[in-house]
Amino acid sequence: MGVSTMILDHQPAIVRRPQPFIALTLLLCLVGVWGVLASCSGDTTNPVSVPAQQAYWALQLDQHALALALTPPYDTVHLSALALSAVGTPLAGAGSVHYSDLDSSVTLDATGLVTARYRTASTRVVASLTVHGVTLTDTAIIQVTDSALHYPLASFSIQPRADGLDSARFAVDGQYYYTSPVVPVYATNTHGDTLCNVNGCALVVAFTSSDPTVASIDHAGNVTPHIVGRVTFTATTWAYGVAKKDSLPFVITYPSHAFVVINALTPVGSQTPVLWISPAADTVGVGADVNFSNFASTDTVDVEFDDSTTVVGGNIPILAFMSGGHCCADRFFSTIGTHTYRSHKLGITGAVVVSDGP
Repeated sequence: MGVSTMILDHQPAIVRRPQPFIALTLLLCLVGVWGVLASCSGDTTNPVSVPAQQAYWALQLDQHALALALTPPYDTVHLSALALSAVGTPLAGAGSVHYSDLDSSVTLDATGLVTARYRTASTRVVASLTVHGVTLTDTAIIQVTDSALHYPLASFSIQPRADGLDSARFAVDGQYYYTSPVVPVYATNTHGDTLCNVNGCALVVAFTSSDPTVASIDHAGNVTPHIVGRVTFTATTWAYGVAKKDSLPFVITYPSHAFVVINALTPVGSQTPVLWISPAADTVGVGADVNFSNFASTDTVDVEFDDSTTVVGGNIPILAFMSGGHCCADRFFSTIGTHTYRSHKLGITGAVVVSDGP
């Protein structure tokens, strides 16, 4: 928004008495009333509040992972991209979408018609649209094979298996201690043959995350957790004219590891160290490993839980100080709730909070 400057032309020989409307406008401009600022200058534009249903928020293709063949009629597909508002509704009057291809594996016309030309494991088509100076894009991955599936795609799922070998939960810190989870695709054709399982997938699949700030997911289904929360992953494919989609609610749980450090701190202006425990209360996930460390003094430290039967490993009668080293004692927590502990020798208390949340 431009900034308007008012210049008052003082002419002592001629005294003009402002008309009521002009005087009011002048007064409002001088006191900075936002709503009438436009009356101060003809070239000043007020900020306009755009309703959410009219705000250009996203450009979305109807398909994001497609398998074509070099043999008709499976060698063509018509892509369509839709401009969406901030509330997810179609944006009227947004204009024409521009389509572009990555290489010569496919050809693409102005309407979004894709035609397969050469075999490729993966190529990309990009849709772009500019509305009011804002340009947004969306991308589709396209696979081209020599021929279509002998039997069409029938089932398509990313749900966890009943045997429990895959799940829809992962600790927020899990990637630091374990291999990050992969959301597998399970698919079969109408003959019952396996097309996708934990060992791989013969089809190209697109994954999306409902909230990438909680957890993101790449084109291979690899999950990267970021914060504790809930998210939904969605997988889609379009295989030789058959479109499939499945969604999986996923939980990013509290950390699987934590550290309790018992130390001594000398307050400013004091000569006497004060024992402190960090953190005084820590929230972890079910089954978490908590490491207790004694950096307080050369003395030993005791750690006694209010209910040691809920802690795998029980109380820690002796936690020795290890100068320059690292300590010490690991305990595992599988019972949901608050596990309070204390050191009788040092007179400090703390707690480990176990949650299956969020």
